[in-house]
Amino acid sequence: MPFVIRTIILYTIGIEYVGLGGLFGSLINVLNITELGFGGAISYILYKPVAENDNQKVCAILNFARKCFWIIGLVVTIIGIVILPFLSFFVHGNYPDNLNIVLLYMFYLANSIISYVMFSYKRILFAAVQRYDIETKISSITIILQYLLQVLVLVIFKNYYVYVLMIPIATILNNLICGIVTNQKYPHFKACGHVTKQEIEIIKQKVGGAFFSKLGATVFLSVDNIIISSFFGLTILGKYSNYYMIITMLLSVFAIIHNTLRPIIGNCIVTDTKEKNYTLLKHLYFIYMWMAAACACFMLCLYQDFISVWSGEQNLLTFNMVILFTIYWYTERVISLPIVYVEAAGYWWEVRYVTLIEAIVNLTLNITLSKMIGLSGILLSTIISVISVAIIGYLRVLFKKYFGKCKLKDFLKYIFDICIRTICTIAIVWLVIYRVNAFNWEILILKGCVTAILFIIIGLFLNIKNENAIESVKFMYQIFVGGKQK
Repeated sequence: MPFVIRTIILYTIGIEYVGLGGLFGSLINVLNITELGFGGAISYILYKPVAENDNQKVCAILNFARKCFWIIGLVVTIIGIVILPFLSFFVHGNYPDNLNIVLLYMFYLANSIISYVMFSYKRILFAAVQRYDIETKISSITIILQYLLQVLVLVIFKNYYVYVLMIPIATILNNLICGIVTNQKYPHFKACGHVTKQEIEIIKQKVGGAFFSKLGATVFLSVDNIIISSFFGLTILGKYSNYYMIITMLLSVFAIIHNTLRPIIGNCIVTDTKEKNYTLLKHLYFIYMWMAAACACFMLCLYQDFISVWSGEQNLLTFNMVILFTIYWYTERVISLPIVYVEAAGYWWEVRYVTLIEAIVNLTLNITLSKMIGLSGILLSTIISVISVAIIGYLRVLFKKYFGKCKLKDFLKYIFDICIRTICTIAIVWLVIYRVNAFNWEILILKGCVTAILFIIIGLFLNIKNENAIESVKFMYQIFVGGKQK
């Protein structure tokens, strides 16, 4: 659906509108740093009382969360209004004359405020009770409805204001449904009672650590767009956003994996031994990284063909950018699953300096490299910060605090082995397929099928005698097939 929406925007009102949507979305994401990672921290605090059926404590924590979300909503409102006079500074060059960027910005700001003040605390329950699937279904229904209405608005009226207005309307609907469902499924969980001073101190510490994680994520996902718009303009941001849309769609799939695994891993950390959890980590990591490698292979081999067939050669970036997008995607995935473990274990405070240093390095390099080498500096800065800071930093905390330092060297070798095998697989596939240029959708689909077949064959060949691969596949087989038979 995002692909359909973007296609319609490109062919009806222009690529500047794509860039404008990316800019405002990023500005609001920066504002949302006010949330401090509060939702994730509260979810972690709820794991234990939910597991112990301590309903009174759950209700007290929910009541505390409700009050905090209202305060966060108020702070976002104030800061959002303060930013209003400076909106023009974030756009390099011109933007469409018929647009009131202040009004559009207010729509995005309203959506952010609504997401906090309207039943936000109830959404936390889905993660705490390990029923993220319910929230996913609700979100899927409301988002699809939003996209369908936006398509109609763009095709029939070509009205960008109404198109953006659909976003806060969908958020209202989503939060209302979540509130109704939680009341029906978990009527014993009400926002009432008071948390103790000791519990407030624990929450403060977890939120403090989560803030730095939020800061790092915001720099990576949002500041890039703001810098591109400020330095290069909305047209370049629109082209960049077309490429990043592919990563966004992949991230939405992987986010479901992360959000589903997080409470399960959190429960395993509480109930299982460290040895058993370490084995689980290795099995999950192997499968996870080969999924990431498959995505990277498609990106490297098909990116330019897809953009060319979809939006025209005039919207292509250089192949160097394709390589950087692919490396960016894969390096981020190297540390993504360990970060899920860090979050599930509640180690936000312990990784605060890692995320802060990573954010500072990334932002500094972002500005410096973009001035020195242009657009490619945006992605290169993130790649450097992930490799030099994030991977070692997060793993060091996770293994020092939970698995044990002695296992860190073993896991780094494990990561290196997987990376070498996947990189070799991707490189071989690209060398075979890159000479084939897709000029239409039929050739693009055929090229995609050949790429998939080659990736599977070469991947199997490189792992046919890999003990870790065999054990991981057996593990997944037991879960999906053995579990059903049981």
